[in-house]
Amino acid sequence: MDDVVGIQILALHGDLEGPVNATAPEPVRQKEFARTLGRAVRRPAFMPAPSFMVRLIAGQVAGEVLGSKRVMPRRALERGYEFRFPDLEPGLRDALAS
Repeated sequence: MDDVVGIQILALHGDLEGPVNATAPEPVRQKEFARTLGRAVRRPAFMPAPSFMVRLIAGQVAGEVLGSKRVMPRRALERGYEFRFPDLEPGLRDALAS
């Protein structure tokens, strides 16, 4: 969340124009996300979520959740934005500690 807000502030101050991807600089696949989340909460992550369950929970945005896109924050990085959490695990630990 800190980095999303940081990129939004960068955009609001006029350093960025147009659409900006507020994503992590190191995207991971769902399987790696699940493993990393499991480590962060000290729980096993051995079984993927069934897609029908994701569709049930996520509703209209399920396609975005289940789809695969490698989105990079290119414009923010080009402007020198320094991520507070460039890696997933420290970011998850921080978010879960709040």
